[in-house]
Amino acid sequence: MKIKYNSIFIFYNLMFVVFISFLVMNTASDRGNYIELFNSPFSNGRIEIVFQYYMNLFNILNIPAKFSIAFTSAIIYFLLSKFWLKFFYSNWFFSVLIFNFIVFSILNYYLGTSIRMGLAMSLSLFFSLKILNGKLRFIPLFLLTFLVHYGAILFVLVFSWVFFYRELKVRYHIFIAVFSGFFLLISFKYLLPFFPFPPYYMQYLNSGFGKTDRFLPFTIIFSLFSLFFIFIKYKVAIFLNKNLYLLSIYTIPFLILIVFNGNLFFAKMLIPLIFVQSLLLSLLYYKLALTFFGANLFLLLLCALNVFSILYALKMYNFI
Repeated sequence: MKIKYNSIFIFYNLMFVVFISFLVMNTASDRGNYIELFNSPFSNGRIEIVFQYYMNLFNILNIPAKFSIAFTSAIIYFLLSKFWLKFFYSNWFFSVLIFNFIVFSILNYYLGTSIRMGLAMSLSLFFSLKILNGKLRFIPLFLLTFLVHYGAILFVLVFSWVFFYRELKVRYHIFIAVFSGFFLLISFKYLLPFFPFPPYYMQYLNSGFGKTDRFLPFTIIFSLFSLFFIFIKYKVAIFLNKNLYLLSIYTIPFLILIVFNGNLFFAKMLIPLIFVQSLLLSLLYYKLALTFFGANLFLLLLCALNVFSILYALKMYNFI
């Protein structure tokens, strides 16, 4: 029987995720709101229906809200790891360390704060993996992930497009992505306000809700950085996995809109695609980093990055 060391490592990391969740239970943003929601799943009409029933399941089982939240964070971590390790399976120890760094740095908000979006994102990625493996019975579940959180709808649309038109030559996909970006930029303020979004989400369209003092959110900067370095090695990227490459380049339309318009309506929706970019970037460059630093130094560097990312996550959760 072959021992899957990456699975063992992930199992211990799941316990650590649960520990972190309890550690920041009284400090993380929105945690009080989620505790109330898990205690009363149908009290807020703004919450998507599938997530309401998900919370109600814990309520029926009389599981305390704090345990339900910690369990949800663990599910998010587990599903993301399944997607990651399906593609990055060689050098499993380096793979898991890179994955941890990504999750606790770039994605910490969706692991421990916005767990509704985190669950929708991880489910959509997990079901997309099943579909790519030919298990088409998962298509209905994949299509319903946006009913866990509206933010999954962009990935559902982009993945569906890529899946059905993946045989198109890559240059056509790039042309479509760039053309769509400029079309989106020109028509954004004239067309999207007419879509029937609830008032809460219209804030992102009409008032620039979600902006900070930073010119761009860190996740968007990371996406731009990733896209640049993926394009440098685009032939290798296509050879490694054409599907990952196509999903990565379809961040282009929304990055064009965000950079040139400044509206952050799509920023949160891009997170599943940014996760795919981080995976492809890691696949493309980890051997180069391994050669450049040497195995021992690279291992120390990844361990240090893991520590810093966890400290950063704790900072973002208002614990330190």
